[in-house]
Amino acid sequence: MNPLISVIILTHNRSSMLRQAIESVVAQIIDKMEIIVVADNSSDDTSQVYISYPVCYIKTSKGKPSATQNVGISIAKGKYICFLDDDDIFLTGWIKEAYN
Repeated sequence: MNPLISVIILTHNRSSMLRQAIESVVAQIIDKMEIIVVADNSSDDTSQVYISYPVCYIKTSKGKPSATQNVGISIAKGKYICFLDDDDIFLTGWIKEAYN
């Protein structure tokens, strides 16, 4: 699959919030989208949250948000990249509206 959009979700020890962030991306009405979760030094159960969803999970120990973003960008395959923090959500249909 060649995704049109790569959504990169950055997280650090917020597994309780990560689930809601992932679900808001999965709920988007768009084909050809990939979801990449980049966990920076997470020591909670973050690695257990993502397994229920169609995401690529990367664990890193960069320590800085910009370096963690670069990890996600380095594996993203989409023509467009958007970021979502683990404590945020996308409103339903937002990606389709933003990228049309």
